[in-house]
Amino acid sequence: MAKEVEVEGDLKKNKAIASIKDSVDSFLNKNSEKFGFCHVEEIYISADLRTARVYVSFIDVTNIQAKIDLLNKSRNNVFSEYKKKYSSKYFPIITFISFDDQFNI
Repeated sequence: MAKEVEVEGDLKKNKAIASIKDSVDSFLNKNSEKFGFCHVEEIYISADLRTARVYVSFIDVTNIQAKIDLLNKSRNNVFSEYKKKYSSKYFPIITFISFDDQFNI
């Protein structure tokens, strides 16, 4: 019985990750002039689905920290993209992190 609950939790977590990725990708596509070509590499979400870390990779490696700061300031706009497609009441608090800097690529 515990496995069923665990699988259900994983399903919710996977759906949340997919919806966050879709919303962030949509936002980045609409704002490509600000951020350049970039890609969501990984998303880690907490067990309670309240916080998420979104790792983003940039092709143009100049001013990466400024782009990350701008993304973190644009969280409400990402939430707006989310609300256009999904009806969930909750959206996790997102923190954007440079994938390249984090993993020294």
